[in-house]
Amino acid sequence: MKKILLLCLGIFILIVMVLLLQDNKIENNILYSWNMSALTDNELLDIIDKYHISTLYQDFSTEYLKSQDDTFMIYMKNKKIEVYHLCGEKEWTLEKNAISMKKEIDKVVTYNQRSSYKIKGIVFDVEPYQNEKNIEENFDFPLYVSNMKKAYKYSKSKGLKMVIAIPIWFDNINEKLLEELIKDGCDEISLMNYNIKYTKEHMKKELKYAKKYNKSINTIYEINFGDDNYFSSYKEIDKDFEKLQGYYGYEKLRKAYHHYDKMKED
Repeated sequence: MKKILLLCLGIFILIVMVLLLQDNKIENNILYSWNMSALTDNELLDIIDKYHISTLYQDFSTEYLKSQDDTFMIYMKNKKIEVYHLCGEKEWTLEKNAISMKKEIDKVVTYNQRSSYKIKGIVFDVEPYQNEKNIEENFDFPLYVSNMKKAYKYSKSKGLKMVIAIPIWFDNINEKLLEELIKDGCDEISLMNYNIKYTKEHMKKELKYAKKYNKSINTIYEINFGDDNYFSSYKEIDKDFEKLQGYYGYEKLRKAYHHYDKMKED
């Protein structure tokens, strides 16, 4: 009888522990921020805590990166937040030798030489196809991939991680180039996976190559609650991401929120 009671007690404790772990599961979410005002906003800290942000993609001004002000970075260090410099102009990847992207990397390197808490890497949100009427005919995808590879090689030589934000349809243009881009053009891909009906289907190939080459991948959720074809709440976003985690089972898959200003308004 005593053994049965001890066994029942052990099972009860195990169930409680499992439930507690589920309620307190660790999230490592990403936050995009395009506004320098975030550096002085109290709302930023609230959002970081509330939505379990572990990585901040912050668009730093050139003036800030030239400064010696590391107050914000020290605060992020105390909050255990990894910080990346977010940047991008549509012309950059079509330039010879990835010149502008290399210059942006150099800005981060210079800042890190003065700061007590380093910017971990750089995020290139570069979309040269935005003004093209016929993307498949006019977008120079080979040049885009070539320049991203050059930028990535340069970034690695400077000790910085590199993330690239890409749309879901690159595989429709050239799947081999998409594979090459993921393999040799970044440490992580940030996927603009905005179609709420097909978030799982639209990342199959990207996630396949992320797994193959042991790269990180995050799927971006736009905070446009109330607009057509967007999720209507954070609860819906969480539910969708849980679906993706359950289906793919990839430990390097993360959730990214786009973006801070929208979340601050909510």
